[in-house]
Amino acid sequence: MQTGICTASGERKPDPLVHITSTDQQNHVKKEQPEDEDYPYCEDCRSFYINKCEVHGPALFIRDAPIPMGVTDQARQSLPPCLEVRQSGIPDAGLGVFNKGETVPVGAHFGPYQGDLVDREEAMKSGYSWVIYKSTQCQKYIDGRREMNANWMRYVNCARNDAEQNLVACRYRGEILYRCCQPINPGQELLVGYEEEYAKALGLTFNSFWKNKCSTNEMTNAQLQVFSCSWCSLSYTSQIYLHNHLRRNHYKEYMRTSGQNGFLLLSGQS
Repeated sequence: MQTGICTASGERKPDPLVHITSTDQQNHVKKEQPEDEDYPYCEDCRSFYINKCEVHGPALFIRDAPIPMGVTDQARQSLPPCLEVRQSGIPDAGLGVFNKGETVPVGAHFGPYQGDLVDREEAMKSGYSWVIYKSTQCQKYIDGRREMNANWMRYVNCARNDAEQNLVACRYRGEILYRCCQPINPGQELLVGYEEEYAKALGLTFNSFWKNKCSTNEMTNAQLQVFSCSWCSLSYTSQIYLHNHLRRNHYKEYMRTSGQNGFLLLSGQS
């Protein structure tokens, strides 16, 4: 593997960045029916690639800091050197994660998300859980509630709207990663949303699941309204997430209606 540096200062010896090489990909290329999650995704080209994006180069990974076994504050100690945990900019959200290094570029990956493997019932009650699935079958539930078994990603808050979202939770080789979808400038808070395919795969389960995650931010009931799609069974807890879904999956209907009535498509609010 080739490695890189997270910031330009050159002061840190641990190297947080890893680029995927053709050697890393060989086993996945040999799969008879590879899944999209086996390959990185280019935010600029809007496509998956096997070795590297022909336009933007290889995938970029920002590694967790190495930590000793058995520490009680594993989550904080796992922070990459270019990040820090402090009071979130979201009212009443508690702690959040901020960039204290140079600008994190679009396409950079953080992770994987770490925590305890739990059953479905426990996962659905936690605001720190992610479901890791393959196709439409859930494989496992990972809960980052306990700091001694989680990593720093548990502190990343959910984005309240499209404008502030700079990370998207995605599947990659059986894990949950956070992929940078907007440049994260120095001093800016990391805020995560989700991939459309993730919501579609979980179906109705996703509504309850995402609401619990957003509740970790202690949002108001008004912010946790349900916005349902007029053309399929999916519902969302934010207008902007529904708007994104409409643009990606019902584009013609979206353009026809939004051009006339803006958010008229946002039905089923409660």
